[in-house]
Amino acid sequence: MYVLHEKFQAKLSHNKWIDRSRVGIFLNYSPVHASSVPLVLNTTTACVSPQFHCLYDDEFATCKQDVKFRSYWQYKAKLKEGNQSLIELLTNNSTDSLPSPQNFEPPKIDLPIIFNPPPVTAEPSLTTITPVPVLPLPVQKPIPLKLSSPPVENSTPTPSNVPTPSINSRSGRQIKTPVRFDDTPLSSLNAYSTAFSPTDNNNNFLLQPSFQSHEPHPLALLGNYIFSCLVTDPDTMTLKEALQQDDRSEFLQAMSKELHDHISRHHWKVVPRRSVPPHKTCIPMVWSMKRKRNPVGEIIKWKARLCAGGHRSVEFVDYWDTYSPVVSWQTIRLIFTLAIVNDWHIHSIDFVLAFPQANIKTDIYMRPPHVPPDFIIPDLPTYYDKVSKVYKLIKNLYGLKDAGRTWNDHLTSGLIKRGWQQSTIDECLFTKKGAIFILYVDDACIISPSKSLIKSEIISLQSDYDLTDDGELQDYLGTRFDRSSDGSVTLTQPRMINRVLEIVGLNKDENVKVHDTPATIILTDTAAAKPRLQKWNYRSANGCLSYIQAMVRPDITFATQQCARFCNNPGRDHEEAIKRICRYLLKTKSQGLTLRPDKSKGLECFVDADWAGSWTQASSHDPLSTHSRTGFIITYAGCPILWKSKMQSLIALSTTEAEYIALSTALREVIAIINLLEDLSNKGLPIHKGTPKIRCTTFEDNMSCIKLATNHKTRPRTKHLSIRLHHFRSHIIRKIISIEYINTKQQIADILTKPLPHKQFSILCTKLMSGHNFTENLTCST
Repeated sequence: MYVLHEKFQAKLSHNKWIDRSRVGIFLNYSPVHASSVPLVLNTTTACVSPQFHCLYDDEFATCKQDVKFRSYWQYKAKLKEGNQSLIELLTNNSTDSLPSPQNFEPPKIDLPIIFNPPPVTAEPSLTTITPVPVLPLPVQKPIPLKLSSPPVENSTPTPSNVPTPSINSRSGRQIKTPVRFDDTPLSSLNAYSTAFSPTDNNNNFLLQPSFQSHEPHPLALLGNYIFSCLVTDPDTMTLKEALQQDDRSEFLQAMSKELHDHISRHHWKVVPRRSVPPHKTCIPMVWSMKRKRNPVGEIIKWKARLCAGGHRSVEFVDYWDTYSPVVSWQTIRLIFTLAIVNDWHIHSIDFVLAFPQANIKTDIYMRPPHVPPDFIIPDLPTYYDKVSKVYKLIKNLYGLKDAGRTWNDHLTSGLIKRGWQQSTIDECLFTKKGAIFILYVDDACIISPSKSLIKSEIISLQSDYDLTDDGELQDYLGTRFDRSSDGSVTLTQPRMINRVLEIVGLNKDENVKVHDTPATIILTDTAAAKPRLQKWNYRSANGCLSYIQAMVRPDITFATQQCARFCNNPGRDHEEAIKRICRYLLKTKSQGLTLRPDKSKGLECFVDADWAGSWTQASSHDPLSTHSRTGFIITYAGCPILWKSKMQSLIALSTTEAEYIALSTALREVIAIINLLEDLSNKGLPIHKGTPKIRCTTFEDNMSCIKLATNHKTRPRTKHLSIRLHHFRSHIIRKIISIEYINTKQQIADILTKPLPHKQFSILCTKLMSGHNFTENLTCST
């Protein structure tokens, strides 16, 4: 890469005839600056520094004279003496010239030897490389490295005596390592800095290979190692990781199929590298490897997705708008409930290589992808082709900044051309006489009372799009849909539950303790909180739980959302709260959300609030503890279609005010669903026969809140309420929304505001999940 000279960066006087940049070696991205700031090795001084003005040029296309630049840092690091380097002693190969294309074979790259345990050997010889032992130290403290022979007893350095260096920005502000990296391997990046540079002579762990100038530096390999540790999904991996798996052959077949599909469909064309315009940058091609599983966890296919390195594209040159809509889950559950009520058929369809079916909007050039040495790219069979030619995209490709929007515009125009009408409420909901079409990126469903109509629409789409008909709906967006004999449908996600159990380590012991309720206390952020005991990724576990509760498990919504408040600095109580949710899921893993419509019911909303429930004397230092919590559930025909549990953004001065804020928040969602139902009704879909307008009944257990919402008078204690909270009053006047009182014992939204005793939790959970046998196994534990 090329780095702007220091004099130019400092705006000092300089000779205008000298080069403005110097050659540097990219090591990794800085862990203490912005994510785009690289750490660059100066080949002359052997110093590593963050650089803000640099240009990546792996092929030395910027300046050909620098292709064979001299690097002196090995001499300063005492890795090279005379004309023979330490790496030459290992390879016994001459390094005077670069390898020829005919004999070129990419070298095998392993993790730097500083991560390998030291073998027990005798006295090291001059030509023996002694592995470097790594001493276990606390997080956020530099790791002193002993780089000579294996350590002798009583010679281990004490890390506690080593001061922590302060890192300052260019403006003088002290930079602190982000707290979210404390429990991750990223904390080891603080191990190597100028203040803790090793002083021993055997500095053989930072070798710079001299036979291949573009081979990654060992510290760059450290970044790949750290990234692999941070990825919690074992089925998602890089190309190198996939080729080290036992099912390597399956991934190679998937790579071959992916390349063949792109080439046969003419998604790009091969052009000479010199034909790339000066203002355009050749972006890389990246392999994304994945084992695709069904919701039960069975592998159904191995995918090798060839993506574009969109992070290298330039805004307003390579792309403009990037927003792409997807159908909301509340719309999905509402449409599926309508389908069950009216006994409609639901067919799922999957667009094959969806994004490349759309034409590209701008000229995009890409470098060929990395492949194993024995793997042949059909349209670039030789080494010379790979270095002298590039791809010019003809079709849209995964990974581009605007790839999702380009595909959505392409499919939307095709649907409108076929007579589908796009909803004004949800952009990914389309209707046609007697049919509904919902779209989530490249997964779609067609709902209609006529199977022949569904078949004809699929055939019409297949004339312009490459798609597969998966038949009656069974799996959609990672959720399993099981239809019972009584017509009800149960939504489950066993694979995601198994994944979060694996993260917290509860899948190893069959005799693990389980719980009957997901939460027993309200979590707080106290100053005397105890530190965590375990090192599993708290943020990843909470993310999985958030996905599960938002899709199919509203019974864990409150417990999950209160844990999400402490992702930045979790303590022992928060760790135990996550594990309690997982133990509850372990006991009810086979259960899910059952859609069993009751045709006598329409659109209903249950609202509740907990006034300053998280405030305690110990948490009085936390301003957020004075906020109240809102919980609401919106149902259609008795089936939950939307639920939320969230902290209120305003501070309520009374229970009435907290309930009114919760009511106002819930009715925002209700009004949107009313508009969606009216839109569907106006287009001829059977919503409510004989009813001219869609109405909603809202249940509230606070009489003062009901009086405030229905009797619009100015009161001394509520006149300060913002006008934004009164947005629904016109709907009440027009009797589109009615608010009724409900007993607290029957208020199912109570499950979203606070932890409940087991008996009350079981009653409300049964009503919420709409399953007769849901709490059969929930017995009180002693």
